[in-house]
Parts: sequence; C-alpha cells; structure tokens
Amino acid sequence: MGDDDCEPQMFISSSTSFRRSQLSSAPTWPTETSAQDHFNLADVVSFFKRYWITITLPMVITLAACTLYLKVATPIFTARAQVIIDPRVQEQWNGQTGNAVLALDTAQVESQIAVLRSERIAKSVIADLNLADAEDFQPRPSLMRRLLAPVWPVPPIEMSPAARSRFIMESFASNLDVRRSGMSYAIDITFSSPSPDRAAQVANATAEAYIRYQLAARSETARVGGDWLEARTLELRNQMSAATRAVQEFKARRDYRIVRSGDGRPGGAPDAAAEAEPKNPANTLEELETTAQIYQRVYESFLQGFTEAVQRQSFPVADAHVLTSATAPFFKTQPRGTMILALGLLVSGLVGGGIALLRHQLDNTIRSARQIRSELGIECIGSFPVLAVRARRPRPGPSRPRGAPASTQVTTRRPLRSDSGYFTAAFRPSTVHTRNALVAIRERIEICMRPAERFSFGVTSHSEGEGKSMLASNLASLFALSGRRTLIVDANPQHPTLSTVAGASPRLGLMEVVAGLASLEQALRTLPDLSVDVLPIGCTSTLPAIFHQDDTTALRMTIGSMLNGYDVVIFDLPPMTPSHGEMAVYLCLDCILLAVEAGKTTRGMIEEDIHWLQTLQAKVLGAVVTKSER
Repeated sequence: MGDDDCEPQMFISSSTSFRRSQLSSAPTWPTETSAQDHFNLADVVSFFKRYWITITLPMVITLAACTLYLKVATPIFTARAQVIIDPRVQEQWNGQTGNAVLALDTAQVESQIAVLRSERIAKSVIADLNLADAEDFQPRPSLMRRLLAPVWPVPPIEMSPAARSRFIMESFASNLDVRRSGMSYAIDITFSSPSPDRAAQVANATAEAYIRYQLAARSETARVGGDWLEARTLELRNQMSAATRAVQEFKARRDYRIVRSGDGRPGGAPDAAAEAEPKNPANTLEELETTAQIYQRVYESFLQGFTEAVQRQSFPVADAHVLTSATAPFFKTQPRGTMILALGLLVSGLVGGGIALLRHQLDNTIRSARQIRSELGIECIGSFPVLAVRARRPRPGPSRPRGAPASTQVTTRRPLRSDSGYFTAAFRPSTVHTRNALVAIRERIEICMRPAERFSFGVTSHSEGEGKSMLASNLASLFALSGRRTLIVDANPQHPTLSTVAGASPRLGLMEVVAGLASLEQALRTLPDLSVDVLPIGCTSTLPAIFHQDDTTALRMTIGSMLNGYDVVIFDLPPMTPSHGEMAVYLCLDCILLAVEAGKTTRGMIEEDIHWLQTLQAKVLGAVVTKSER
C-alpha cells in the first residue's frame, strides 16, 4: 500500500479518535446508587396490571366453588316463637331490695331457659310431632361416603333403639336455640329445618310443651300441698275440738246442771271430755279459752289454704304464655349466599394478592427505568412500548454468483421495494404515546453525544426478540425527520431483520463494503417515503473475518467513510448471546445502546452484558426498556 493510501486511513483514524475523545468528555446522566423506598399510584396500577391474572384467578375459582356449593347445599329455614314470663313482682319483692331483685330475676329466667332446653321438653315435642320418623332426624352417611356412593354403595345404617333415641335427641338439640331477648322476660325459641313448615311446627310445639310443663308442675305442686294441708287440717280440727271441750268441762264443774264425768254412769267410766281436761289444776278458765281460740284460728287459716290449694289443683295458672307464634319463613337462613360470596372473594383476593406480592419479590427481571438506574448503575434513556407490525416478506431476487465482481452487478443506488411501515410504526395516529417516548429517547441521545456533531452508535440486546431492530429503525426515521442525514446499518448476520423487512436482496451490503468488493454508494438503499438510507447486511453465507477482533481496521475505515456523508449512523447489532464472536463491531462505534425487554431480561443478564462491554472498552450510552407497558 502506498503513501497515498495511508493518508486517508490515518485521517479517518485520527478523526475517530478525536470524536471519541469528545464523547468521553461529554456530560453523562447521573445514576442512582440506592433504590427508592417509596411507591406512588403509578406503581400500584402497574402492579395490578402485571399480576391481575394472579390476583383474579383465585377469586374466580372461589366464586365458582361458592356458587356450586350454594347450588347443591340444602337450604335451612329458621322459625321463631316467643314466650314471656310473668315475674309476679308483688309476690317476689316483699321484703327485698335493689340488687337482690335483679339477681333473682336473672336466675329465674335462666332457669326457665334451662327447662326449655331440657330433654323432657324435647321428648314431649318429638312424641307430639312424631319426629322420630321425619327425614330430617334420620342418620345419614358422611359426605365422603355420599360422594363415593356411585362406586362404593352405602350400606344402610343400623342403630339400636337406645342409640337411635339418643341420635334423635341430639339432632333436635342441635337445631333448637333458646335465648333471652335482651334484658326482658321474653324468651326467643328458634328451630332450624330444611322444611319451613316443620321449623314453625317444632318452634310452636316447644312453646306449647313448655306451657304444659308449667301447668303440670303447678298442678302437681298444688296436689302435694293440698294433701299435706288436708292431713294437717284434720289434726288441727281434733286439737281445736279437744280444747273447746276442755273449756266446757271446766265450766261444768261449777254448774251442777251439767253432769260431770262419771256421774250416773256404771263403773264411773270417764268420758272424752274428762280425758281432755287438763291435769294441771292451776289452769284457769281464761287459759283454756285462749288455747281454744288459737286452735280455732289456726284451723280456720289451714282450712282456707286447703281450699285455695284445691282450687289451684283444679284450675292451675302458668307463669308464662306465648307472646308470638312461629310462622313458616319465606327465606332461608343458611347457607347465606351473600356472606359466603363476600367472604370467599375477600379471602381469595387476599390470597391472590399475597401470591402476587411473593412473585413480585422473587421477580428478578427488569421492568422499569428506576430498576436500571438503581440496580445496574447505568442510565435509562427511556421506555419504548411494544408495537405490533406485520411486515411484508420481499420477493426473492437473483443471487450474485460467487466470485463475480461487485461493480458488474449494481452501479447506482436504487430505492427499496419495502414495507416502510416497519420504520414508521411509532408515527401512526394510534401510537402517540410511543412517538412521544421515542422523541424523548432521541433528545436524550443527542444530549449525551454532545459536542460531537456526527456520531455513530449501535443498538443491541441480550438475546433476539427484544425489540432492538424496531427501536433502531424507528430511531433512524425520527433522526431523519429532525433534519439529520441518517444511515441505518444491518449488522446482524444471524438474523438480518432490517434487510428482510427492507426487501434488500443478499447481493451487496455491509459484508461486501468492508471486504472491498463494493463501494458504500453501490450497497446503499433509500426508503421511498423517508430520508433514511439503509445498508443491508449483504451475503451471509460465510462469516468474514471482519467480525472478529483480530483486525478491525477495515471496519473502522468503513464507519469513518459513513460519517463523512451522514450525521447519524445507527447499527442494528447482533445480540450479546449466545456467542461473542461477532462483537468486533462493538469496538468501532462511539457508544452502545442496550435494549432491555421488560419482564423478560433479568438483572443478571444485563450485568453480564455490561461486564463484556466494559471488557471490550466500549462506551455504554444507556439502556432503553422495550415492550414496556404504556
């Protein structure tokens, strides 16, 4: 190579070195060293958008399970009857005050509640309504046995008479509820049953059995008291008669018209009056008359009590009566559909939220600009939302024979037959948010690249499919619309997305230009609708040595010649994985822009990429979060 050939190479190398020195002194964005310990409403909304399936799925399952349960569950109806107790205040308060009255009243009401819950009342109701034959009081197999009934037949349950009677009694007690109504003397009797009519019948029968029990108890008490009063009255009558005769005998001893004891009787036998005469001669007539009067008064009092006891026995009066009779309820009390659904949704929502929080804590992917700044230590240039574009595949063109000179194939630049919508996907009316985000990214890149007027940068990602090609193509269109001469280069030999979308045939491209088989002017293509030039990848049948790090002189000279004719040169670079054999182009660019797919790329992946770029001494301009939520 002569001296004339060395001068352009030295000039390009010196200009590139001068431009890189300018960029190294350019101001950079400050990075955050610590994560923010607070969140705002946008973070909450983003959290629910991200994990709405995790949160709502348990709620949907619970809602379906609760609905199925409410459909198959047996409805339970509850009827209520009310009785009130007459406290007979005047009889109980005689000689009592304040606190003693309240304690007595409470004990009395609680005693009556115990009577209502007793087995005696239960047996009476069961016998009156013949509940032993009712379906509600029959023993049933367990839920598991009923579910296995189609496969494993359930044998009939055999019980002894005593066990069956105890089972019916326990079933009755479990469905009966007796409570005091506040601090009053009213008692509520409720009974639950699958049949509303049966619930009302049992509640009313329980109240009636309680009234009958009180009447029977009072009648029995009156009978026993009457028998005792009757015996005592006869005894007092004999004593009263003896005392009266003693008075008469005492008077007869002083009146000779009255025959004394033993007078005129054979043998002188004394009569009953003589026997009743007191032996003590000191008794006076007054004492005898007083004794007789006392016996007479006691006898009259007991006779009156005996008469009342006979009346109470024949017509007993209960201290309680039915205040409200039970009627068949119209609505079921169990299961409570609204409460079950509300509680199920609340619990399932909390469970779903807990699972979402756990997933959020275990999530190691990059999703926001704040994570990039705080966890990776590099600047986040912006966010690029996902765009759906269906590219049109180009028609295959004739291939250049291997070894044919490039000058004989194409001599002038030709416009592409391409799907330019891929390059202008962010400029549609429906993507105004994406366009605004892309404008912000372009402005931040220009700020970072000052004071250089011309610069080149590459867009790469950790792996394929993270939206780097879409980001690079739309950035190129935006730079062109701002008045800058823009060139976008497809430098991804494994997946030449831009060359495919642009419809370029694999005849001339970057491979041929760097290898010296064609000039830059011959390989360039121009989009018809935009002022963007595209340099396709070219023939990728074999990977040339220019993509290795052994010798990058030709690649540097090619990039220098590109900057002589363009203000901005953007490279669509190969991803950082699975190999690093195509990373020589990273050394020749002014800076590298990382495309990080939200929710897919982990922090460890980006840390590995930054490590390799720092090892190559490539300047990392920053990162852009692609396919982010709007």
